[in-house]
Amino acid sequence: DSKRKYTYVEIAFFQIWWQEQTEDVRENVRKLVKEGRLEFTNAGWCMNDEANVHFGDIIDNMALGHLWLQAQFGRSIRPQTGWQVDPFGHTAGQAFMFSKMGFEMFYMGRAPAGTPLPFNLMWHPLQSVSDDAQDIFTINRNKYARHPPSPDDETALKEWAEAARKEAILTRTPDVLSLFGADFTRATFKTGDLIVSYFERHPELGVEVIRSTPIEYWKAVHNSTLPLDVFMPPNNDFNPYWTGFYTSWQDFKQYQRLSSAYYRSATALNALAPQQGSDWMNRVKALNVAWMAIGVTTHHDGITGTAKPEVYDDYYSRLRTGNSRVAEVMEEVVSSITPSLTGVRTCTPGRFVTCPTIDASSSLTKVIVAVHNPQSWTSTEHVHIEVPKYQTYTVTDESGNVIASQTSLSWNAFDDGWKNNTVQLVWIAENIPPMGIRSFSIVGTPSSQEVLQVRRVQSQFTVENDMIAFSFDSQGNVQAVKNKVSGVTTPLAVNVMWYKSAANGNDGAYNFEANPNYPFAFPGQLKQTAEVEHGDVFTEVRVYVDTASNIIQRIRLYRDSATLSISTHIGPVDVSDKKGKNVILRVETNIASSSKFSVDSNGLEMTEHVRGLWKFGQQPGMSPGKNYYPMTLMASIQDSNSKLILYTDKPEGVGSQNDGQLECMIYRRLLVGDGKGMNVPLNYKTPIITTHWLTFDTVESANKEMRSLARQMYNPPIIFATSTNASSIAVPPSAWKPLIASLPPNVVIQNLQ
Repeated sequence: DSKRKYTYVEIAFFQIWWQEQTEDVRENVRKLVKEGRLEFTNAGWCMNDEANVHFGDIIDNMALGHLWLQAQFGRSIRPQTGWQVDPFGHTAGQAFMFSKMGFEMFYMGRAPAGTPLPFNLMWHPLQSVSDDAQDIFTINRNKYARHPPSPDDETALKEWAEAARKEAILTRTPDVLSLFGADFTRATFKTGDLIVSYFERHPELGVEVIRSTPIEYWKAVHNSTLPLDVFMPPNNDFNPYWTGFYTSWQDFKQYQRLSSAYYRSATALNALAPQQGSDWMNRVKALNVAWMAIGVTTHHDGITGTAKPEVYDDYYSRLRTGNSRVAEVMEEVVSSITPSLTGVRTCTPGRFVTCPTIDASSSLTKVIVAVHNPQSWTSTEHVHIEVPKYQTYTVTDESGNVIASQTSLSWNAFDDGWKNNTVQLVWIAENIPPMGIRSFSIVGTPSSQEVLQVRRVQSQFTVENDMIAFSFDSQGNVQAVKNKVSGVTTPLAVNVMWYKSAANGNDGAYNFEANPNYPFAFPGQLKQTAEVEHGDVFTEVRVYVDTASNIIQRIRLYRDSATLSISTHIGPVDVSDKKGKNVILRVETNIASSSKFSVDSNGLEMTEHVRGLWKFGQQPGMSPGKNYYPMTLMASIQDSNSKLILYTDKPEGVGSQNDGQLECMIYRRLLVGDGKGMNVPLNYKTPIITTHWLTFDTVESANKEMRSLARQMYNPPIIFATSTNASSIAVPPSAWKPLIASLPPNVVIQNLQ
């Protein structure tokens, strides 16, 4: 039937079906596409989540789907509408990316309670961008899908027609879009034909029903509607809708983030390294395995933490396979760049790495470590690598200069916090060329004991460098901070606390609801005395927060940085009291933030939020679950004198329950589900090590370094290592410099695939 039309959205699923078809079927599909009867809308690899996804992953997800379409249907095919019916809230960052992709329309499916609906409007997503070319036609019915009325129910058909007439008045256009189909409900063409036929027989109802597609709807509205309102309030996101999924399955969010960074670095190395014909294309194909795995995990039931455990087993398997292929590509590329590093192996993704070539059970003689800088500018990175425990180490650069280094305890996420046979070797790798590599030598010497400079905390003390000073009490708790360069100061507290789950069906993988609305301190069962470790690279305070829930904090200040690093080992959280727990990291100051705090929108513009107030004037109250927002990279509070910024290594929920305060949710273990789809409680038992950075300065100075620090957190360096006996390499090879100069700080090379 030439009148029938169909719309398809997610290419990851379509391409599975496509691979099973004969060439005759494929030709028929190409004919349908050419005639406009089969329309691809959105057409990313999947319909990505908006809250937890960085703009780089949005680009990669959409590019993968669109490139696949062009490969099968020709370069003339171009999806023109953004179709986000199912994500749990909507962000300005997503709308901005859609507008820059050339989309004409953004269909969103959900908005916070109290949003005036339905609406058609022009959305101006980013306030910092004055160009109205970013404006995008946006519609919302607050229904992610609709079930069509039964063609046999005349009363329902008449009610449906009346609702359409009312919607036309509200949206100021004679054209109303109605969706046929939903989760678990597939509307058939036969049903649609019968409904169309009914209204053809009853013109007196004043409704004409036609088979259409999203872009045809946009064209109709574009030609008929009155001038639309431009939506650009102070708070430019359509959040919060649900707020628990900002943190759910926290270790998967972290692994997906690290896998994405791993992949991006590999694309850069492969593109910038000397090309070698078919070898280069084979590497591209290998990288595509990771690209597809990362793309599908951005799904709105993937990175959100709202799928069942069996689904995450599959997600993890895909990412691990992709990471394995990425590692092989990078090892091959590094060997081609620097022949003396032939046989080098890639270390694990992340900031605290282990390397397959370094055997903790045997002594280390000499290792060459290559550090790749994924940034578009010359960078200084703190390198952390696990090495055998009972040795002393000397680190030198390519000129034979000794680099200050320090050993510290190694994390063990699946035990009591520390590893028994390795230590963490740390040094500061300076002046790594933009997107380049700098190499270092590690020489080990046997020692009969650990080389750790640790003392127990017994009185108040200060941890400081030339830029900043932090005061601690006799229990190892932060008390105050002073920026020694700008002179600003504030009392400061950093605590791990927990909200009791409401356990009423409203607190689960999707949503967050606490009862009561204030957090509790952990009891600190068998709490040990805090420790201070001081060395040539950093000073670290280790606080044993709670043994029952395996919570240990490492608060570290490096000698060359004003950024405080806060790493927290947590899990599994103790629920022997039968209480589900939402665990938070809370930072408290005396900053007069006037109920306001700012959060990044997909790693783009900082969006200001007001506690207890939503964008259309709704006053949801002061419960934490109604005042949390998605943090992709960072959140901040400020007054006229100072600004505090908190950076995260993975997506998290964030809020400000009182002035001068920021808190982010870092772990969830719940005993009752919220009944919204996953249908199992989020009884999460996997330990995790999560890292946050904290900066405190004047507003102007904090803003200057905000973007570069966020990029460093988002894209950690990639570490490579030779075997533990690399004595044949006299000195580390010279630095590799693929770019002739650093790019300006506001220009970033995001992906070179």
